[in-house]
Amino acid sequence: MNRLQYAISGQDADLLYATGFQAPDAFLYFEKGRRHFIALNQLEYDRGRRQARADAVLNLSALARERRERRLPVETPDLIAEILRRHKIRHVTVSPSFPLGLAQELQRRNLRLEVAEPGLFPERRAKLPREII
Repeated sequence: MNRLQYAISGQDADLLYATGFQAPDAFLYFEKGRRHFIALNQLEYDRGRRQARADAVLNLSALARERRERRLPVETPDLIAEILRRHKIRHVTVSPSFPLGLAQELQRRNLRLEVAEPGLFPERRAKLPREII
């Protein structure tokens, strides 16, 4: 299952759980196999590389510049679709809280989305002893 989420980590428990990274703006999280990725704007990129739990941190701003130079669209769905294509991902599982409009735009770009019930990380529902305060 390739999980995908695009949200503000301070408002999305799944995203915060997956990355351990707090950012004031929405950012992309996705998985391919056992690898975990995040894509951040330039302002958060360096901090994300230092603080986030991810195998790789991608720079959304650099991708947008590259697409602009090639005269390609740079809206959020375009950037996400490009990243997923580069990682050879065509099907993702999203959280029930995934933005509906974004989901529709990604589907228009030939990506298949499936909603994870009860959520992206069902293991988050059971707390480990160290997580209990």
